[in-house]
Amino acid sequence: FLVILLFSFTTILSSYYNGESSLKYFIEKPKKSLILLILFTILSILFGSISKSNIIWNMIDIFVGMLAIINIYAIIKLKNEVY
Repeated sequence: FLVILLFSFTTILSSYYNGESSLKYFIEKPKKSLILLILFTILSILFGSISKSNIIWNMIDIFVGMLAIINIYAIIKLKNEVY
């Protein structure tokens, strides 16, 4: 139980940190966006704790697909800096 608890906690922290770092990179003064990110993170944790697992896995699939689209866009946008 302790290992699962620590794994989930560190996953939440690292995901939040990645989101915050991305917002700070793309937006110069992200105060309002950071508040929205905090609210979204808290609501996601609360929703995930009371929902059925199949709903959570379907949402995860959607979010991973969105991340893939964002990453493909970033790769295309940064291709000139890499080559």
